[in-house]
Amino acid sequence: MSIKYTITLHNDHGKDGRYAFFVDPPQVSESLTAPEVFTNAWISTFVPNGSTHDITTTSEMFAWCGTVPKPPCVGVTVHEGASQPAALGYKMKEEITPGGTFEMIVDRGVPDLIPIPSSAKAAAYKIETGSDLPTPNYKYLFGLGMTNGCGLVSPVASAVATNNMSINLTPIMKFHVSQSDVETGEIIDLPSVSKKAGAIDFSSGLGAGKDAATVVHKSNGTFDIMYHVSYKN
Repeated sequence: MSIKYTITLHNDHGKDGRYAFFVDPPQVSESLTAPEVFTNAWISTFVPNGSTHDITTTSEMFAWCGTVPKPPCVGVTVHEGASQPAALGYKMKEEITPGGTFEMIVDRGVPDLIPIPSSAKAAAYKIETGSDLPTPNYKYLFGLGMTNGCGLVSPVASAVATNNMSINLTPIMKFHVSQSDVETGEIIDLPSVSKKAGAIDFSSGLGAGKDAATVVHKSNGTFDIMYHVSYKN
């Protein structure tokens, strides 16, 4: 059963503003060198001064693949793509139930994900490829998607796919919010942006075991984070 998470943003900054939400990139592992993982803006929204805006999502993760119009880098917007619900692997006592595994294919220029027998590690899902990608490839991406509160799956992390790869992705329930004009899907420089962002971490610390957080953007530009249990799950 998935957990519903709610992030409530209060704009007490003193003026209207646009806000962008980001998700910590998943940990990736493979037998060879791990690819560079880009962070995509998850949600972009306008919040008037003195107003409140709720963001809701769930613990359900989605394997994702899509395209970009040019080589991915900061400022490039990732197009919508295909997604599949991705059950994460888990370990109970000494027995491991593998996580969801998907083969990424490209059919007439369109990427897609096909479920195949599960083999992902605990807390992860897996994406594999064959040999149908162009070499070099700068167009076709794979990664992590999450629901954006409107029932749609948005890419939150993406990486360039290569032929014959087999990669485990381990998501982290940690979010960031900043005042920003970036659009949904746009690749951002997370290390730089996160210095001025508020971090909402449901995976560890004060947020562990909680399912709701209140974020107050103060007049000095900082973000105050308070966690609680919603009792609505």
